[in-house]
Amino acid sequence: MIAKEGSGVRVHPAPLYETILYTGVFLVLWSLRKKPHVDGRMVYLYLILAGSSRFLVEFVRVKLVLCPINKFTKTLQLVED
Repeated sequence: MIAKEGSGVRVHPAPLYETILYTGVFLVLWSLRKKPHVDGRMVYLYLILAGSSRFLVEFVRVKLVLCPINKFTKTLQLVED
């Protein structure tokens, strides 16, 4: 995949990775739905699995700063107000 606006920066397909991981989370939770469990266990598992998936994807996601001056001017605007 190429980053926005033809910058030429090659990036990982993070949305695809997220889709695959969240499908895995769904399949794990779906397979455990009929088994007896303590109240709140499914929510607990969802939070752990979804958080772990998000954490892993953030390592490959690229955060492009196209114009660092724009970020600086927004900070100045907040300080002036």
